[in-house]
Amino acid sequence: MAYVPLGYRPVIATADTTGLNTGNWTAAFDPRLLSIQQPVFEMYKLYVRAPVQAGGSTQLDVVLNNGYWDTTLIGQRNAWDAVQALLMTPGDTLYVLFNVPTSTTPAPTVYAWFRYQN
Repeated sequence: MAYVPLGYRPVIATADTTGLNTGNWTAAFDPRLLSIQQPVFEMYKLYVRAPVQAGGSTQLDVVLNNGYWDTTLIGQRNAWDAVQALLMTPGDTLYVLFNVPTSTTPAPTVYAWFRYQN
């Protein structure tokens, strides 16, 4: 089987509205933004740019719908390539939760790369 690339989607984080990350930056890849109609597709790469936390490192959690899927302890500038890609379906929302308060600027930017198997 061959992979068919679906390109990337960039998101600038906003103040959290999930209730999972109150007071901090959260990037949300919702179904409207993704607009991918494949029955099953993969988020296989994540690229992150975020401000450095004063007195500590920036961390992030990756959440699919309400299920925690992965974490990274170096979230200031990070390229992440999962060995096991995250399988998604239409209607799913991917969240990237930063431990960075919204008072810290600039807002983080996340690029998520997607593909499906043909």
